[in-house]
Amino acid sequence: MTIGESVRALLPDIREVCGGDGPTLAVLGGVHGNELLGVLAIRRLIGALDLGALRGRVRWAAPAHPAAWNAERRAGPDDGLNLARVFPGRADGEPTERVAAHLTHQLIAGADFLVDLHTAGAVSDMPALCGFHSAGPLAPAAAAAAAAFAAPFTWEHPDLPPGRSLTAAEELGIPSVYVESSGGMVARQGDLDCYLDGLLRLMRHLDMIDQAPDPARPSVVVSGDGNTDGGIMSPCDGYFVAATSAGDPIAAGDRIGQILDEAGQTTAVITADGAGYVMLVRLTARVAPGDTLALIAAAR
Repeated sequence: MTIGESVRALLPDIREVCGGDGPTLAVLGGVHGNELLGVLAIRRLIGALDLGALRGRVRWAAPAHPAAWNAERRAGPDDGLNLARVFPGRADGEPTERVAAHLTHQLIAGADFLVDLHTAGAVSDMPALCGFHSAGPLAPAAAAAAAAFAAPFTWEHPDLPPGRSLTAAEELGIPSVYVESSGGMVARQGDLDCYLDGLLRLMRHLDMIDQAPDPARPSVVVSGDGNTDGGIMSPCDGYFVAATSAGDPIAAGDRIGQILDEAGQTTAVITADGAGYVMLVRLTARVAPGDTLALIAAAR
């Protein structure tokens, strides 16, 4: 295998289906290799589409990071880089940066809208949600799309950190949303239905299709920092015992859980740093200092 062939082998397949005149929807699934549901949802979506009635095109990469997907790892196995932190990437960079550059230029660029489908990964849990950047000139289009997706939660973020696919899209003038749901590398029917129905509602919103399922209930709208690398962090080594679940309402000072030492004694009590809803809670018990235990978002 030549160097050029080995580089291409690291890159995801980008596919599309086309209908009549209409917008281009770009969809990412499997940006993290241990997040299965987005890939499954995209495959279900494509199989469910009536191409004769489709207006526009759907362009997708699922999985978006093949090496991480094959290794069932969050980050690239060759370089340890998190694809969701290196957009827009570099064509001459590390393998994961090359994947980001490929996706930026071949999938995101030229689209009218981007959806990035995630889950809470292997160690955390989140409620099904659709999130978007709520500031800047693209915010109205993103907010309308998130409302159309109608996940159980809609999460507004006033800031958009660098390195995300949504950041790359925004720099290209393309509105976008992302989606999250249950972690633990599981695939729950309710979450899969949420993704598929939400994508169909978004396509109806974009006037790409005529029919889509109506949402079962109104979405709960919350606001705050959605950075899963931050939030309420573990102060010590030990075993985290959660006292709350993803999606629960919570008041400032309420107990989120506790950390036990090797003797089973409580070494730290973890409490909420604000009121709102639990948007992430740690699933795996063994923790180290700096591990994210929870994220709280304020009710809007």
